[in-house]
Amino acid sequence: MDFRFSDAKLKKLYTKGTGAHGYPEGVVDSFLRRVRTIDAAKDERDLRVPASVHFEKLKGACAGSYSMRLKGRWRLILRIVAEEDRKVVVIDEITQHYGD
Repeated sequence: MDFRFSDAKLKKLYTKGTGAHGYPEGVVDSFLRRVRTIDAAKDERDLRVPASVHFEKLKGACAGSYSMRLKGRWRLILRIVAEEDRKVVVIDEITQHYGD
């Protein structure tokens, strides 16, 4: 699937590796793996593999967004939008989840 970043800092983290100091150990490595998974995915079903990623549709104020587990409480928040004849994953943020 095609993807883009809505956050310039995440784009820099992915393309240049800058800004990693703001996250706990392992979160950035997981982020990079998830973006590679998104890039290689043919459709949304591929984002659910492996099951430990916990690709989930969000509810409430975050309706329309999805999350993927990075490490522990850390999640990658994204949206899937239709553009012309294809779907594009828009990567919005890395955030801490409240439960775990």
